[in-house]
Amino acid sequence: MTCSRKLAGAAGLSMMAKEIIRFGEFELDPGAFELRRGGSLVRLERIPLELLILLTEKRGQLVTREQILERIWGKGVFVDADNSINTAVRKIRVALQDNSESPRFVFTVPAKGYRIVEGRRPRHPHPERSQGRVREITVDSCDLLQINVVSALLIGLPATW
Repeated sequence: MTCSRKLAGAAGLSMMAKEIIRFGEFELDPGAFELRRGGSLVRLERIPLELLILLTEKRGQLVTREQILERIWGKGVFVDADNSINTAVRKIRVALQDNSESPRFVFTVPAKGYRIVEGRRPRHPHPERSQGRVREITVDSCDLLQINVVSALLIGLPATW
């Protein structure tokens, strides 16, 4: 994720409290507990905001549902974990004007957790799968043209342009 950071706090505050995290048109200030878009405050409840802070701290990395549960609600707290996490993620997506079908920021790793990546699908959105049988690859239009030409030649079709 391309995020710039700006130190903004006084000496003695934790690093999390001092930095402002920028992604897309958004600014997240963990110290002030605020999300802004174009300088305007974006309303986001405490739990979704805490989850957004966690995701941006680990930007680009998978944050498991277990990590979310422990960090946001703590150990020994009994909540409907799936529903609570799903609700918080849904509220984050609304605040970021993001979409689960075509995300810009919050990516779901099915049955595992979430990761936040700015602007585009991560190159390997499911690295845990790459060691098994399923591997996701990215191809551009040139790659696709080469694949089509080679396929046509292999099955004996004339290559027409």
